[in-house]
Amino acid sequence: MEIDRNQQVQTLVEKVDALGRSQVRTVRDVNFAELGAKLSELKTEASRLLTEQRILASLRFQQIKIRHESIPEAHAKSFEWIFQESQDPESSETQRPKTIFMEWLKQGGKHDGLYWIGGKAGSGKSTLMKFICDHPRTADGLKCWAGSNALVTANFFFWRSGTTLQKS
Repeated sequence: MEIDRNQQVQTLVEKVDALGRSQVRTVRDVNFAELGAKLSELKTEASRLLTEQRILASLRFQQIKIRHESIPEAHAKSFEWIFQESQDPESSETQRPKTIFMEWLKQGGKHDGLYWIGGKAGSGKSTLMKFICDHPRTADGLKCWAGSNALVTANFFFWRSGTTLQKS
């Protein structure tokens, strides 16, 4: 939600300025149909950016990061197993994922759909998710999946015991 659209707005301003300079030599030289079409395209693009910003602003609320910040940091190396590249026969069955997480990230979940993390209350699911969200290896795996496309990530920590907004 912290997308910086200043560059895109500046580009729109520059396009309008360039359009004005290129079209107004003399009134007889102005192609009003072409000018109108270009201005209409710019208006549509500006309207799309404005709508996007309004939607993003409507999703923001003051306490949005409180749940994430209240989750304790994982102890050193507690969750490193999630980034293992192959199955380790020595690890216990409770800590060995059925699907290798990094493989799943790099492939965008093509084979297994959702990567489901489950467990009892207080077992560390939120701590694991915070660890995954904040770890640079997660971004590395997703960049591999995204290829040449821009990578945009989002996270939100729903909390059943939290405020109404945190629950929704």
